[in-house]
Amino acid sequence: LAGSGRVADAMSRRARTAEADKETWATVRLSCLTVGYAALKPSPGALDGCTLVLHASGDAESACAAIEYAVAAQRVLLRDGGESSPHVLVADISRLLADASASVDAALAAECASGEMGKAVGKPLVRTLEKLCLKNATLVAHGVVAQLALKLLGADGGRCLPGGTIVRCVLLHPSIGAGCVNAVLARPAEGARTAANGPEALPVDLVFESIVMRDRREAAIRHVFPAGSALVSPPSAAGVPP
Repeated sequence: LAGSGRVADAMSRRARTAEADKETWATVRLSCLTVGYAALKPSPGALDGCTLVLHASGDAESACAAIEYAVAAQRVLLRDGGESSPHVLVADISRLLADASASVDAALAAECASGEMGKAVGKPLVRTLEKLCLKNATLVAHGVVAQLALKLLGADGGRCLPGGTIVRCVLLHPSIGAGCVNAVLARPAEGARTAANGPEALPVDLVFESIVMRDRREAAIRHVFPAGSALVSPPSAAGVPP
């Protein structure tokens, strides 16, 4: 019995070690914000119509990314006088970028300088989203991450999201590099920008931080995604987008 106890203790230590190792794996971390007092129960269609937020931070070991979106998510989930999103799903890709020798901005720029999904960032993200079986989701991205959102929507070959996964996109203060313009926005992808529930073009709503940025990038984005609204809303005093 004593020997069995030592074996069980060793197995327990290995299990704890394996669990700790997972914290350093280059994976997409998912967090779900929902209304209620209990965690979301996995079920078919549980995430249909959700809001999907792409997030990236220079600190891969930072706290749960969902905390940064708690206030905005509350407004979305508890909206009065209209339809509300059933859940807000935050996909944190910081760990996918952690191994890059460059900054987050440079790593995302490198990923989006090619039309094909990259092995380090694009493909792992698509695989993760495929496993969620999302339908009719709204994709939201801010800053340099907006480039990756456009690439997800515009991919027309290789690894890309199934039709109907995303039906609307909102980009807040998008920062689009020249590499993304040349690789992703220079050639339209007819199939990728059509919503699955109808022939209309997939709407991409744009919120620019200034008129200068709007004039600089809106035309390039509309070349591929002609539908959607555009407005200018400067960041708050704290540097937070609207």
